[in-house]
Amino acid sequence: MHRRNAATHALLQTSTAHIIFIQEPWAGPIRTARSDTDPLGTDIIGVPHNNMWRQFLPPTDNEDVVKVVAYARTDFLKSCHITNLLTHPLASPSCLVLDVRVHDESIRFFNVYHSVPTKGHALHPLFSFSPDDLLSSVFLGDFNTHSRIWSPAGVTPSPWAARFEQWMADEGLELISPPGTITWQGREDQRASVIDLILVNEIAASIHAFSPTTVSFADSVGSDHAALTFEWIHEEAIPDAQPSLLPGYALEDHLEGNWATHFRSFPTPSPIDTHP
Repeated sequence: MHRRNAATHALLQTSTAHIIFIQEPWAGPIRTARSDTDPLGTDIIGVPHNNMWRQFLPPTDNEDVVKVVAYARTDFLKSCHITNLLTHPLASPSCLVLDVRVHDESIRFFNVYHSVPTKGHALHPLFSFSPDDLLSSVFLGDFNTHSRIWSPAGVTPSPWAARFEQWMADEGLELISPPGTITWQGREDQRASVIDLILVNEIAASIHAFSPTTVSFADSVGSDHAALTFEWIHEEAIPDAQPSLLPGYALEDHLEGNWATHFRSFPTPSPIDTHP
């Protein structure tokens, strides 16, 4: 959201999503607390609030530095359970880890923002992490990484792209966001590229249904990053296929002789004795 307060409020007011994962959220004074030492009061720092949504923040002592946040619709929370894993090894101001359970199905979301340092990269914790093979996991967010796997032709891969690709291969991660589709519009000195991704592990891809991901700059209310939207279709939402009635046949005993004569007119088939 490029730290835009008004745009974030507009997104929360108009979005039809059940859960929104945001990178680079706005964070600032949301109210003033009374102070015995300061007559002007003390600013309370927070992220945008909307009574239609419940917010989930990563572990931090200072909300002014959070790089990721998630919002879940309050009416959606009546039919699911969301747990914020604040003590997860990857949980940090730049990574929010949420478990979402709908009926008997669970899925874990990692909302990631990669703030690239002056030298190297800051993805070492991610590359050292191995998601549980028995737990459906989705990694999504702004990875600020160029790779031949998803970047448009002619874009120079990031120096750590090979390590990123090796991590994906080692952990069996599959890209479900469309490769080559621009997610960042770029600036005068930088070309547009693909740096926002959605990855799922093998068990998530095998037992869960995901719709194709749509990429829309209009949905991100004027951000230089596009909104990536997809549906996780849990099992309870898939209607059972109704068995179709097969055509049937009624035997008419009085025509037995006709059929027997008809069958005798065919050549006798050769016996099949070439296979045990």
